[in-house]
Amino acid sequence: MIKPHFIQFIRIFYLVFRYNLDEFLLQAPYFRRLYFLRWCNPFYIFSNRFISRGQRLTLALQKAGPLFVKFGQILSTRQDIFPKDIVDQLVTLQDKVPPFSPNIARQLIHPLSHFSHVNYTPIASASIAQVHAATLHDGTHVVIKILRPKIRALLARDIAFLRWGAKFIKLENSSAIQGMIDEIEMTLKQETNLVNEAAHAEQLKENAKINHATSLFIPDIYWDLTTENRLVMERIYGLPIMNIAAIKDAGVNLHALAKKCVEIFFTQMFQDNYFHADLHPGNIFINVTKPECPIIELVDFGIVGSLPLKDRRYIAENMAALIDKDYRKVAKLHRESGWIPAYVPEIAFAHAIQTVCAPILNKSLKDISLAQLLLGLIQAAKNYEIQLQPQLLLLQKTLLNIESLCRHLDPDFNIWDVTQPILKRWLKDQIGPMAMINFLKNNLPVIIRNMILYRQ
Repeated sequence: MIKPHFIQFIRIFYLVFRYNLDEFLLQAPYFRRLYFLRWCNPFYIFSNRFISRGQRLTLALQKAGPLFVKFGQILSTRQDIFPKDIVDQLVTLQDKVPPFSPNIARQLIHPLSHFSHVNYTPIASASIAQVHAATLHDGTHVVIKILRPKIRALLARDIAFLRWGAKFIKLENSSAIQGMIDEIEMTLKQETNLVNEAAHAEQLKENAKINHATSLFIPDIYWDLTTENRLVMERIYGLPIMNIAAIKDAGVNLHALAKKCVEIFFTQMFQDNYFHADLHPGNIFINVTKPECPIIELVDFGIVGSLPLKDRRYIAENMAALIDKDYRKVAKLHRESGWIPAYVPEIAFAHAIQTVCAPILNKSLKDISLAQLLLGLIQAAKNYEIQLQPQLLLLQKTLLNIESLCRHLDPDFNIWDVTQPILKRWLKDQIGPMAMINFLKNNLPVIIRNMILYRQ
């Protein structure tokens, strides 16, 4: 009997041949002797040789199916493993696939008695799930997000195939590839449990009430109607953030809106330590009911990010030091944070950072990309074989999305003008006098109790 992995392998191998991805396979011992076959490939001779490898990989993933599109999107966060030209193409992957039939949707939304009306034509359709508009019996408008049929089994099959392929091909950086597959598996398991997404939304909403009560809106979750396979939440009616003409016509100040986006993201990241990590334009809407005070509405909470305190301090202090072009301080901070091993000389590492970041910093402040600076640190760490947390790479991609979005709203937007006060204020709270006051306020009862026990 032919094994499923072998059938899938033949299908994928055809796509490799069709899009001439042999330059990836030829890194593997099994395929190095087959280089001559490249010149027997008519696709290479007549067309593919004129298309970049990143474009060819992106096209192949799209042809392989929606699940591989999702894989490609996750791979696009791994600048520490893949070259820049490949990552730049992977980020263009669009997670749009044809919807499944209304009959299947009706079965998955069951029981229908919870709703007075359901629109079985989806308002959004992606590789993992699709979304339908509905109305509750009390007239409340909601959306229902349902997983695609047999999605977990399909994901498990494809993850198993990736593991088998990585083991079979034996790439030189196979340990990094295996770790990346583990990361993909964990991320997709979270995304295919809609209770997780509901919990993420709930936490983001609680944080928003404290720090962004008048500027950020997270829809309510209907927990009694939500399961692992179905998420029911309040429907929003804001304008898509990329519909700039409509937002501007409504009287919204685009510069102020861009500033608000940055303030919300950095507050989520540093103060809340819980940030929406999939902030592409399709997940951001603007409520323009009050144009002088627009409200940012977020959806799709499958992926969130969180960083330990030491890593948040690492990012804030490093960004401040980089803007001052103090590369020795950056290297010292890496050492103190445990990001570089003891055997790596600080001077050598400082020079590596300068080599990567100097071209970025030799621009006016308004043209400096914080995401590119963070990527520069990641690249310098990569050269010294430093293992980076996936959450840090997720942050870099999210920051890149935010920067791109803000500059689309306002081409002259200076992200550093907004970010610098937030970083300085947060660092002051962490390492200044207020940090000691907060520490004593939070820990004084424990300190007193320990002192009493010690005296006894």
